[in-house]
Amino acid sequence: MKIPSITRVTGIYAIEDSTLRGRFAEIIISAPKRELRLRCDRNTDEILLSGGSKKKRKKLVPIVTGRFHVEWMWAMTNQQGYSDGFRIQLSARQRRRVFEFVSIASSIEVYEAKKKLNPSPEPTRCARGLS
Repeated sequence: MKIPSITRVTGIYAIEDSTLRGRFAEIIISAPKRELRLRCDRNTDEILLSGGSKKKRKKLVPIVTGRFHVEWMWAMTNQQGYSDGFRIQLSARQRRRVFEFVSIASSIEVYEAKKKLNPSPEPTRCARGLS
């Protein structure tokens, strides 16, 4: 999966899957002048990524809205070699939000990752004779 370069996002929206409740048929990542679209290939369950000009749509489910800077985007591949996920890290005013989109059963599930606070590291002891 080739990831197009975008630096700003104004919202991420979803189109509900008509047959599977709680899952989505398409994800729209809206940038100021264009959009990225994530869909699931029903034959392989892989994420398909496409881009283009913005389209007017009805019944979009907002996942996140606002003005964000794109820090990172990742294409995710499972242990069997299928490209079945996409991850994006957004930032706004010192706050980061990370979303994952995973294809499952010919639809897309959406997850928001949360940072787990790492415990303070234990001080290490030097080996005898080293300082």
